[in-house]
Amino acid sequence: MALDIRMARTEEDVRLLAHFLAEVIRDYPAYITSGEIKYARASGPDHWSDDLEEAIFSDLQEETGSGQAYAFGAWENGVLMGVFNLSIFSFRNRVSGIVDDFAVRKSARRRGIGGKMLKFIEDFFTRKGVQWVFLEIGTHNEASRAFFTRHGFEKLSCNYGKPLL
Repeated sequence: MALDIRMARTEEDVRLLAHFLAEVIRDYPAYITSGEIKYARASGPDHWSDDLEEAIFSDLQEETGSGQAYAFGAWENGVLMGVFNLSIFSFRNRVSGIVDDFAVRKSARRRGIGGKMLKFIEDFFTRKGVQWVFLEIGTHNEASRAFFTRHGFEKLSCNYGKPLL
């Protein structure tokens, strides 16, 4: 099956992607990274915020409005199968791409959809002049770690955090 990958262009598109992402990850705290905590999607390393969907929507809406971030949905036969959002940063002659979110519908996993989404991401970033692509994976998200390792990603660092208040 062909995968139709489309960029979110309207508030309605962004809301649909936020809803999908919240539904896919809500019961999967292993997805939580420092980014989810920084942007108030999660209250800690193993608990999502009560307003997860709204937090994702606000985050995506703000990021995509910047002109350096993009949200995409991956559709198969009119059914949303996956979402990802990307951002691009430039610093001192280095253009970096960040995969801020990457999620596939649970029933659609292990069918090549994630690989097609990743190929799209790499092609998109290449066209934008991105030299390096980065992403975060939750500490206990073994499935994602295996997927990205299979696709050539290497572990570069670890993030630590500590609540103060």
